[in-house]
Amino acid sequence: MVISRSFALLLLILISCTMRLKPLLIERVDYEGNDFRIDGYYYYFGVTDDESYFEVYFFYKNGVAYHSSTTGTNCLEIENHILSEYHLQSMNNVPYRWGVYKVQGTEIQYSGWSTSVGGPYPAFKREWEILNDSTLYSREFDETWHFKEFSPKPDSTNRFIDANTLRHKPIHRINN
Repeated sequence: MVISRSFALLLLILISCTMRLKPLLIERVDYEGNDFRIDGYYYYFGVTDDESYFEVYFFYKNGVAYHSSTTGTNCLEIENHILSEYHLQSMNNVPYRWGVYKVQGTEIQYSGWSTSVGGPYPAFKREWEILNDSTLYSREFDETWHFKEFSPKPDSTNRFIDANTLRHKPIHRINN
């Protein structure tokens, strides 16, 4: 009986530590067009009351996208951040850096996960209009995103999105 209780307790602990992800809001679609460039990253430079920051998105041919952000004032700082050993090692540990996208006409639709405090990682959606092959515009946030060629890009392989299917990997799906 002690073994059964110990096993049940261990199972409960493992289940509670499982990363729970809400389903993404769109399906991944391979990108085969040339409406916008994917041989680097798109960045937005923002300023708050006390600091400046960069947000970046890498879009991959397999329909996977990677998002990162850091404080700084120029592209070299974000590239050093992305290439840092710490960042490269942590990429596959957090789902909120990953998502999927598809292009419909002149619009990019993206769905990824937000950070979470205790509950499942919620999915969100955002969109950009493709202005030209190196400029995107977000109406929702009134942001213009610019392209910067960058090589080598971080690998799109991750433990959250299965690049061989159209959906994210079922780590633990929450449907409500």
